Amino acid sequence: MGQIYRWDRIEGSDVSLHDTLMVLPKNDVTNNWTEILRNNDHVFRCRSSMTEGERKFTDTFGVQSILLVPIFSYGRFWGTVSFQNHTAETNIGEGCMDLLYSAGNLCANALIRESIHQSSLDSFRAMERSKKMADIVNNTAIIFLSNREKTFEEMMNIGAGPIADIAGLDRISVWRNLGMREDGLHTSQIYRWDRVSGGTTSPTAILTDVTYDKLAPRWQEVLTRGDTINSPVKLLPEWQMLQSFGVVSAYIAPIFISGNFWGFVLFEDRHNERYFENDSTEMMRSAAFLFANTVIRAEMDESLRDQDELLKLRLEQQELVSDIAKSFVTAGESEKLINEALARLGRYLKTSKIVVLGIDYEHSDTYMAYSWHDKNIPAPHAVIPGVLEIINAGFPETFQVSAVTPMVSCSDIFHDPFFRRLESAGMFAFVAAPLYVDGRCGVC
Repeated sequence: MGQIYRWDRIEGSDVSLHDTLMVLPKNDVTNNWTEILRNNDHVFRCRSSMTEGERKFTDTFGVQSILLVPIFSYGRFWGTVSFQNHTAETNIGEGCMDLLYSAGNLCANALIRESIHQSSLDSFRAMERSKKMADIVNNTAIIFLSNREKTFEEMMNIGAGPIADIAGLDRISVWRNLGMREDGLHTSQIYRWDRVSGGTTSPTAILTDVTYDKLAPRWQEVLTRGDTINSPVKLLPEWQMLQSFGVVSAYIAPIFISGNFWGFVLFEDRHNERYFENDSTEMMRSAAFLFANTVIRAEMDESLRDQDELLKLRLEQQELVSDIAKSFVTAGESEKLINEALARLGRYLKTSKIVVLGIDYEHSDTYMAYSWHDKNIPAPHAVIPGVLEIINAGFPETFQVSAVTPMVSCSDIFHDPFFRRLESAGMFAFVAAPLYVDGRCGVC
């Protein structure tokens, strides 16, 4: 029981509640008076007739006389209305007592009606808020599932913004587990939404690959169980780590895909200490799952695009090779046909030079059989120093399988002396593909 309303004659209006009475202190006086009121009887005391304990308690508030009227609502003890005289002791006659009883009940009924009305408004607002949150989650799901033209970052930005607005969030980050290694389970921050930065922003570099043991040791166990974390940061064991990133209150929701612990989403309030309310947490858990599915779908779309590009590239290559092969069937000088084929291949590959080297095993040397070069660069050198050593290192003289993987090198990556020699011939990156004749590398 506690004070919920106070009126003062001197002020002539409502006044603020008394700090010590907002929750009624428990002592012998208040316990005795409460028991009398529960039995549907009033309490009337003048200072001269009070016990020592009653006088000591009421002196704190300057009371000379006091009447406590019991209030019952729907047959249950609701509380009391207190009438006090702070200037003199008052004698209350029977008629006056009836009047004060009626006044007390009228005051209490007004407060009860206001409380019910306010409770109804709060419930209505809560229902509206819950509906709004459900609509936001549904709209986010529609955006994520139907919009394939926008990039992953753009879709996440569109979806994360409304969720952050209604929940009062300052930052949202999506974390994905990278798998178990010798030092434990690794996780990585793969997406970050930041209000100050205006939405989607780059993940924090030092958090792109970190173990749970270094990030927050207990999170792996808590989140793997499917539990969430909802608290002001200062009450969490890992408060120092979170506060170092400016987090004041956090809600962390685990994500499970096909029953496996996939990762989690960290929702941050950087201004207010609070526990997130139930309707907010339900929305954020749903949003976390949507975020994870969007990540997975974006990766699948990217993989499909890569496969489409690869298929398209291979079809183009097959068409080119087929056209070149057909050209050799037609009548014409073989050298001219080979040169034309090399020119078409060079333009398609966007390379600078193509050199066909023959291998002279008798003299342990190579010779230029054919070549093509872009008209804007010098012609290939007739002699390429060290190339035979490179060929022998990459491809044996005899080989049983004709399908051999080409050798790729860039002089700025590979510092082998063999490759450095090619720089003197103007070759800074190359692909060497062998041609085996009768089990022996004859052309490269």
